[in-house]
Amino acid sequence: MSRLWMVISLLIVISPFTGFAQDAESCMNQGQTLYKAGRYEEALPNFVKWVELKPKEMPPYHWLGWTYLRLAKYDLAIENLNKANTKNEVWDNYLGLGECYYALKDYEKALLNFSISRKFKPQEASCYQWLGYTYYNLRKYNDAIENLIKANTINESCDNYNWLGMCYNMLEDYETSLKYNLKFAESHPQNAESWLPHNRLGWNYYYLQMYYDAIEQFKESIKIKPVNYSYIGLCRIYQAMGEYDKAMEILTKIQNRLETDAEKKDVQYYVGFNHVAQGRYAEAFKVFGEKNTLGVELKNVNDGVRVIGILENSPADLAGLKIGDILLEFGGIALRGKTIAEFVSAILPQFNFGSKLKLKVYRDGYTDDKFIYPGISPVIYNLSLNDPDLIRQREQVKDSEAGSRFNIAVIDLNTQGLSREESLALTSRLRSELFNTYKFNVLEREDMGLLLNEQSLQQTGATADDNLAQLGKLLNVKYIVGGSISQIGQYYSVSLKMIDVETGKIKSMPTEDFKGTIDDLLLKGVRGIVYKLTQ
Repeated sequence: MSRLWMVISLLIVISPFTGFAQDAESCMNQGQTLYKAGRYEEALPNFVKWVELKPKEMPPYHWLGWTYLRLAKYDLAIENLNKANTKNEVWDNYLGLGECYYALKDYEKALLNFSISRKFKPQEASCYQWLGYTYYNLRKYNDAIENLIKANTINESCDNYNWLGMCYNMLEDYETSLKYNLKFAESHPQNAESWLPHNRLGWNYYYLQMYYDAIEQFKESIKIKPVNYSYIGLCRIYQAMGEYDKAMEILTKIQNRLETDAEKKDVQYYVGFNHVAQGRYAEAFKVFGEKNTLGVELKNVNDGVRVIGILENSPADLAGLKIGDILLEFGGIALRGKTIAEFVSAILPQFNFGSKLKLKVYRDGYTDDKFIYPGISPVIYNLSLNDPDLIRQREQVKDSEAGSRFNIAVIDLNTQGLSREESLALTSRLRSELFNTYKFNVLEREDMGLLLNEQSLQQTGATADDNLAQLGKLLNVKYIVGGSISQIGQYYSVSLKMIDVETGKIKSMPTEDFKGTIDDLLLKGVRGIVYKLTQ
């Protein structure tokens, strides 16, 4: 008999965590204990009973509302949190309402409730944090930044750094975005989600055209967790670098790993454009079919959509579009306020495949009408290539690039640990990458040699600022670049400086330590440091 009483006593002890009580105080205590343990389904009947027992009090509705919120039953959560507010308005009722509307993607109502919550408790970090998230989704990035920074002054959080990085990325301020993403990486706990900071940094470096750094971050992200989004990042880098075989290798590798329709669509997209970039329009047509495609990467701006990337040989490339162009109208449809998803899924499909469409484009302070043939096929390629309007548009791009370029000279780099041939190859690559920024007309080495021979001077060994400036004046250029590359083991230390010839002052002086082979340095590393040099 004593053993039976022991079992009954034990059941009585553990019952608060498995069932629910009948009196209000026990309902409250048991419900809150289960809620704090994350056992929301078990907490729910306790709070329902508490409401029945104390229908005129605020706390039962408050806790019931928050439990429904955690169970993603947002309509019931809203109902109970509103009832709680009729009894007594408190800051976290409004915070809970804000979270409900945020989850339902009703961001305007979320914003209203988070704002009221902040008024009740102006020193609560979570109010500012949620306001930041909401403003981000409303595409009000400066307001989001203001609130996330305020949240961080109250309670520093790696999540705040993550969202700040995303805000500046959307504003295309990639340098500031990089600063916050580095802080996100530094403050992020080492766990299964440690891949995310590396992924963020990978995309950040990609937009900065620092491809070697981007590759390193994406590979580190994949090492921690092989997320397809990181593989796609690597693919886009290799496509940007013209290494289409490596891009296709990655796309083939992840074919069997794709889970969602969105992932499958993305991979199909990049397979198709791999064909486009290599001029294989028949193969690309098998991928895209009769689908209006432009071959651009776009971002939302206030007046329309901005072109931030153009694939070689794509319809956008053949139409003479430029990075930085803002598309204001497409086929007579205004793009102001349209999302990228709306443009791609709702506007582009409205037009007949391969039809010639008029665009209204804002470029360099002017608005102009242009034409494009959207779609990928050998027929459309030939139409784009031979259409007089598109020929004129491509010529305008060439003329504008030539007219806006500054004359620049590059002195042969001083090297240590490298052969003469390797030194000349790296200097030649430096000249090519400078030309490919579309900012400079680069004086050829042979032309420099002729000019300097007339003055009985050499173009090597000049490293002092005044010497470089003097050479620049003799060569009649706006800027002159010199520098050095030293090999130490597996590392190459690259140091460059650009001198403004007129003032004799240093305009830019980046350094970078590159790990890899001389081939890697030539094909990847030089482009990264040129980006730093020309910012």
